[in-house]
Amino acid sequence: MIENAMVSGLCAAGMDVFLLGPIPTPAVAMLVRSLRADIGVMISASHNPYYDNGIKLFGPDGYKLSDEIEERIEGMLDKDIDLALADSDGLGRAKRVDGVHDRYIEFAKRTLPRSMSLSGLRIVVDCANGAAYKV
Repeated sequence: MIENAMVSGLCAAGMDVFLLGPIPTPAVAMLVRSLRADIGVMISASHNPYYDNGIKLFGPDGYKLSDEIEERIEGMLDKDIDLALADSDGLGRAKRVDGVHDRYIEFAKRTLPRSMSLSGLRIVVDCANGAAYKV
């Protein structure tokens, strides 16, 4: 429900939205830069009670927005203000982006030195059925 509400609101304001599906938070940070997006939104904490669900915001540089900017956004949302919505010909579009897991895996692999090999290592990974399950 949170995703649908966010996408509807952003498109109504005239923004185009890339839908990435369940991915780890660091992948959102990387993809904001890679896709040259203006902002990244991560909906998180679905494993917690509903009142702990939240939204993490990333700037175009892939870094989390500062607390000050987040507080300003929250202040705007708390006010009863009329926001300009796009006319029907200016509505944004939502598009599912394929291959985001592969892009993130390749990015993660490039962070290791070329001389480093994982060959022969025994690695245990527990994604706890979280967003990294496909990675």
